[in-house]
Amino acid sequence: MPFYLRCVVLVFTVTAMVVMGWIGSVRFLSRPSVIFAGYEEILPGQTWTTEIALHFYCDPHRSSGQYDYCTYASANGTFSWVGVTLLNGVINQVNFIIIDNRITAGDLANLWGKPLVQLSGASANFKWPKTGATAQGWAAKGKFSYFIPLHAVALVNATS
Repeated sequence: MPFYLRCVVLVFTVTAMVVMGWIGSVRFLSRPSVIFAGYEEILPGQTWTTEIALHFYCDPHRSSGQYDYCTYASANGTFSWVGVTLLNGVINQVNFIIIDNRITAGDLANLWGKPLVQLSGASANFKWPKTGATAQGWAAKGKFSYFIPLHAVALVNATS
């Protein structure tokens, strides 16, 4: 094959690889916007309503009059369990248990920015101080990566 044809094939191949990489990164970066889709009504700071309460089990034994604790279990979606702490009828904290490997540290970093990271053995703890969010995951060999799969996320009302 003549040299100029090899150059043309090389240019087309490199261009195709760049375009495919760009498409893949756009899909990856757009994912975090849907992480909490369907849970907007129970994010910290929202008022607890009767309509929301219908989907949750509120434990009367964990109620102190000022604080209430309610849970919701799901077999599908991103989260297997959601726990809500109420303070005087307002959602103060929400805890999410994540179904296996559905969210990574990078997904939340794309949503809230660079986290503070604390590694302890195979455990990884992430904190976003400005948002009141924390997350826990498992760090392979105790090393940080944005690909660390998370198993729990907690959101706390920043004004409390």
